[in-house]
Amino acid sequence: SHLGTQVIAACALINVSKVLTYVMGMSILFAVGVVAAQRFGAKDYSTIGAIFQQAILLSTIISLIIGLCFYYMDTILASLGQEKILMPAIKQFFHTAIWGILPEFLLVICQQTCFAIKKQRLVITCNIITFIFYLPVAYVFIHGIKLPHTATLFAGITFHSLGVKGLAYAFIFSSTFNLLILLCVMKSKKSFARYQLFSLHRHKGLQHVRKLAHIGWPMCVQFTGEVLIFTIIGLLIGQYGEDSLAAFQVVVQWQGLCIVPIFGISDAVSIIVGHAAGAKKLNDLNPILNATLILVGGLAAVVLLIYVSIPTLLAEIYGVPKSATQTLDLITVFFQYASIGLFLDALRDNIIGALRGLHDTQFAMW
Repeated sequence: SHLGTQVIAACALINVSKVLTYVMGMSILFAVGVVAAQRFGAKDYSTIGAIFQQAILLSTIISLIIGLCFYYMDTILASLGQEKILMPAIKQFFHTAIWGILPEFLLVICQQTCFAIKKQRLVITCNIITFIFYLPVAYVFIHGIKLPHTATLFAGITFHSLGVKGLAYAFIFSSTFNLLILLCVMKSKKSFARYQLFSLHRHKGLQHVRKLAHIGWPMCVQFTGEVLIFTIIGLLIGQYGEDSLAAFQVVVQWQGLCIVPIFGISDAVSIIVGHAAGAKKLNDLNPILNATLILVGGLAAVVLLIYVSIPTLLAEIYGVPKSATQTLDLITVFFQYASIGLFLDALRDNIIGALRGLHDTQFAMW
């Protein structure tokens, strides 16, 4: 946001486009967690390794398709009537970000596998380590830095600002660094040995790819449909100029931050339900869902209060100056509507998560 209103506006379009295309691919790979979770509940551990390996093949195919979308993203957005002045920044971002698609999708597979086998603490640890390194790297890539001559090492070295292109490089660094840490631990720790993640499996008929696709495609349609609505809203707001897009971007970033824990609980309930279903403990299902709804309902209520009570402060934290009165007025209105939507989505998405644990994804799609 410190690079100017035009950059915030470009990032608003980048954000909705990136989320839409990533969700199209990632939502299929979320099937890895629920499929592996039922095998874990049934104590069929070696099959998890075969699922893991075939998921890597599936992610490679998906990455090629998403990469094609990234390459032509500026052309697509321009043809949809978005401001041409924003297109150079958008092209820079997506042409660079292509190289981060496969690492990001492979990371999803590793994380979903860890969730399924109750290794979620490992995922959290890797994320924290990555975040610590990501902050300074992202700053240098986006804003650049000139080291003082008094520095002990690399004195006087200058890293030039890469702007929006630097943001893409930061994302690539984050996903690749996180993936490498996670893979090293999964390869070296003895507790992973029984899953045979890195052993040679027979992949005749690619039955697990078919299973993942069967469960994943309704999830892809469902998630893509939801995000497509969100993307269309962003494109329509883009017709009203930079102030509207800047306001939309601020709210989208806070909304994304608040959605993450709620979505995480939704993902968790699908794994827990999958464990219970695999172990034939069907009486546990209703208590799991009830507890989840109480938890996410409480979280959403807290977010609603924050959105409604301090919208201007949230905007100022993001970097919007008090002098931008039109942008701040729009942000206040956007937050009010976003709070209601978040509360309803939180309850719905966790019911969907429970169904996903039972491999029922088509009901949610319809």
